[in-house]
Amino acid sequence: MQRDLSASFTLGAEVFRTTADTRQDQASAGFSIGGMVNLGERHHLLFSIGRDFSGNYQEYCYFAYQWTVAAPPGIAALFGRKPQ
Repeated sequence: MQRDLSASFTLGAEVFRTTADTRQDQASAGFSIGGMVNLGERHHLLFSIGRDFSGNYQEYCYFAYQWTVAAPPGIAALFGRKPQ
C-alpha cells in the first residue's frame, strides 16, 4: 500500500510472507515501510526499513538513488505512450 503525500513525497508499507528456500530453512513473515522523494522529474531518492516478525528475525534497510530515463520513441509507442 502506498500513498502520495505530496507531489514530491510518497510513503508506503507492506506486510509479506516468504516460503523456505530449502527444507532446512524456515518460512518467514515481516513488514517494511519506505518511501520516495522526487527531486525532479527524473531524479528520485528511495528508502525502506523493515524486519521479520517470524522465521529468521532479520532486520534490513536500504537507501537508493533512481534516475528515470525516457524511452526511445519506438519503445514508448509500443506501450501506448507519447514520446517525451
